[in-house]
Amino acid sequence: MKKMLLKVVIPFYKENIATWERAALDNNLRMLSAYPICFLYPRGLNMEKYAQAHPQAELVEVSPDWLGTKRGIQG
Repeated sequence: MKKMLLKVVIPFYKENIATWERAALDNNLRMLSAYPICFLYPRGLNMEKYAQAHPQAELVEVSPDWLGTKRGIQG
């Protein structure tokens, strides 16, 4: 039987998130802590506070044309 590989990818498209979004993020990261976590974000977005709060998460920067404030989550 093959071992399934899984990585949890969480897209960010804005720097500040609502209190309830932050609570959901924290809860999801706790629940999924057995898996590798990746924060996907558009170039130019300041991810410092999320990187400090969740150092286990890998940061992956992408083009702002693909994911960002212009396109939002539809990107």
